[in-house]
Amino acid sequence: MCTNHPDGAYKVGNDNGYFVKTAAGTTYPMPYLAYTKASSAIVDFTARGAGKWWQSLITEALNDGYDGWMEDFGEYVPADSILANGRSGFAEHNPYCTRYHKASHELTWPRKGSNFAQFVRCGYTGTAPYARIVWGGDPTEDDSEADGLPAAVSQGLSMGMSGIGYWGSDIGGFHALFTQGQTSAELLTRWVEVGAFSGIMRTQGDGYPRPILKGSNMAEVWDAAVLPHWRAMSRLRTQLFPYIWDAAQEYQRSGVPMMRDLALAYPNEDVAWRLGDAKAVAAARYEFLFGPNILVAPVVTENTRERDVWLPPGKWVDFWSATTYDDKTGAYDAKANQTVIDGGRVIRVGSPLGKPPLFVKAGTCLRLLPPDVQTLTDSAGFAEDGNVVTLAEGIGRTRQVGFAARCPA
Repeated sequence: MCTNHPDGAYKVGNDNGYFVKTAAGTTYPMPYLAYTKASSAIVDFTARGAGKWWQSLITEALNDGYDGWMEDFGEYVPADSILANGRSGFAEHNPYCTRYHKASHELTWPRKGSNFAQFVRCGYTGTAPYARIVWGGDPTEDDSEADGLPAAVSQGLSMGMSGIGYWGSDIGGFHALFTQGQTSAELLTRWVEVGAFSGIMRTQGDGYPRPILKGSNMAEVWDAAVLPHWRAMSRLRTQLFPYIWDAAQEYQRSGVPMMRDLALAYPNEDVAWRLGDAKAVAAARYEFLFGPNILVAPVVTENTRERDVWLPPGKWVDFWSATTYDDKTGAYDAKANQTVIDGGRVIRVGSPLGKPPLFVKAGTCLRLLPPDVQTLTDSAGFAEDGNVVTLAEGIGRTRQVGFAARCPA
């Protein structure tokens, strides 16, 4: 909450003791780089009345018809602050996330139910029931294991192991404050490939460059070097909607996430637990199942055009060699002759840009939307545009694409 809030909400919160305090009992000032001419304060959800007051502020967005928002921050409770319940900011740092998101959830759930995108980034034990959708914060625009693309994959799998299925990263990264450069076309393409097989696929359209850089040279999905790959992967993601929907329903029933760590999918395999043969363990790093039948082995470092893949036990079909893609129509279709590969071993796989190693369990019939579907929203926003084909218009025309399988028409 900023001191220059146009509705004077900061004064109301400050006067009523709704903010986190210093040891001296005054509102703890929180400077924020995005608002250099104002100070901010943190709502103290342990203070009597603070939660209801916060809900009264965000009700305006609901009344204006919004169906979701990014519920940012929540991690910045100062360690030396004091909350109304008498505990220090250090002690309340982790529980704060749960209190914060619970307050919003208790407002939005009765009004919107599951049809509301409460998009959060902070959490701790106990937060999950109030976190409809989660994104991974602000990753760096690089391929570092610390906070770049590889870290995003690790985070997504950890979130899945923690019971969060609707997770996605900032595709392309968010900031280059402490890195040598900004997201390249290649890195963005590789990140798009990961995003296409995450619980949530969402691009980061801008970000923060290093202050010494003049302007931004961050690659965007509409750049000529990226657009064809973005188009192909987003089309695949859209056509996979029936498969993704079924995986989401399984998650609702059982808690098994859409991005499945190999340890979840193959608990009896040492390699899935990063044990045993070193080559297989190295190959399996960053691999995961997307839903029950698709194995994804993303490329997470730049300048890589092939990689080792550990195929779990069973029979597998290489997605790219078993399908065709028509750039004009967007259709992915199965080839007549497909090669079945034995699993339980490491294989070397080519991975050109736009084609991350992708395998489907042999015998799988993937149910896909028709390729002309362009949006998964309802038709309300496109009533006057007859050229936009919506989910409602395509869901009755799903088709089966087989992988070493004879599928019904």
